[in-house]
Amino acid sequence: MGAGYGGYEGATGTIQVAQNNLFGTGRRLVGSLRISSIATYYDIRFTEPRVNDTLISAGLIFSSGNMNTKTTPGTALEALSGLVSP
Repeated sequence: MGAGYGGYEGATGTIQVAQNNLFGTGRRLVGSLRISSIATYYDIRFTEPRVNDTLISAGLIFSSGNMNTKTTPGTALEALSGLVSP
């Protein structure tokens, strides 16, 4: 959990929850939320440390946000990405 202030976004609050050993499997699940006076962002990340009992790990990240400024009213941002690491 955190808080801050920046010249562009103003006051900002952040919260993150993580489970590093999901159901005793070694999988990791993280969720985070950041809210400021002009924007809201959140993401959910999942990591599989050993795909099919190999040394390869993989993960997915879903992130979304919404920004409200005079130049970008109601701009929505969404992304789904993945990664594989040997």
